[in-house]
Amino acid sequence: MTTLTLSNAPIYDDNGALNLPYLVDSYGLTRKEFAEISGVSVSTLSRSGPPSPHTKSRVVELVGIYVLLWKISKGNEEQIKSWLDEPKAEYWGLSPIQFMKIDNENISTVFKNIREMEYGEAMGT
Repeated sequence: MTTLTLSNAPIYDDNGALNLPYLVDSYGLTRKEFAEISGVSVSTLSRSGPPSPHTKSRVVELVGIYVLLWKISKGNEEQIKSWLDEPKAEYWGLSPIQFMKIDNENISTVFKNIREMEYGEAMGT
């Protein structure tokens, strides 16, 4: 299972806890759009404060996606949003966001692909 990895990505509050409104805003999506992808209710996504263990389990890969993109892009939020919104051949011409909206199982595919990108960066490829 993937763990929530603390980074300096703007999805954590001042105490280092995951902040769901920050996470949603960082993706550049509405609460409703993020709810469609994550399966977490709009009201839960609007709450500040640490999410419940159940909610964390629903968003862990979305956190991982953002943290890895943050690392790869060296914190360039516009580059992250652009990558998430641009159509990709590996997602049948859909953007990663559109691909994840089709089925939340696709979140794992996007996460895996980004982990492979990170590995390629680390290996200099």
